[in-house]
Amino acid sequence: MQVKARWLLCAGCVGLVVAASPVAAQTVSCTVAATPMAFGDYDPSSPTALGPATSTISAQCSVPPGYGNVSGFSLSVALSTGASGSYAARRMSSSPPGSSVRYNIYTSAAPVAIWGDGSGGSVTVPLTFPKLTPGQGGRQSALAYGFVLPLQDVAVAAYADTIMVIATW
Repeated sequence: MQVKARWLLCAGCVGLVVAASPVAAQTVSCTVAATPMAFGDYDPSSPTALGPATSTISAQCSVPPGYGNVSGFSLSVALSTGASGSYAARRMSSSPPGSSVRYNIYTSAAPVAIWGDGSGGSVTVPLTFPKLTPGQGGRQSALAYGFVLPLQDVAVAAYADTIMVIATW
């Protein structure tokens, strides 16, 4: 059985940050991207979780020419619940429909902190840019770690979920 999580991305997110510089407000634009997370084959009889499968979530941010430097710019990266509507019990659905498999996405390879939006026991992940110089971009990234829970009696099928990546600043 192939288990994959599809990612829906927020592309071309643009926001305004107030910086501690002579220019009170700096316009920072960011583009967010994520690589696919593919779990591979799942053995329903295995007593250990399948994973970690990883996805790199990255942000490319810049300040347009003519503005001042921005130091210590941070954005917060949240992940949606997917189709399950719950951070406690994310589920991938089968194709054809009829079955689902439980999984979750964490902030590290030790499956402790669930990556979400800060609600329901989940946390967000900050990406900090030490300095953004006008006309030059900066890139920061974080890894998302996915695990499929063990011992699930599920049908042989392809499973998928769509997770939205949301960056705010």
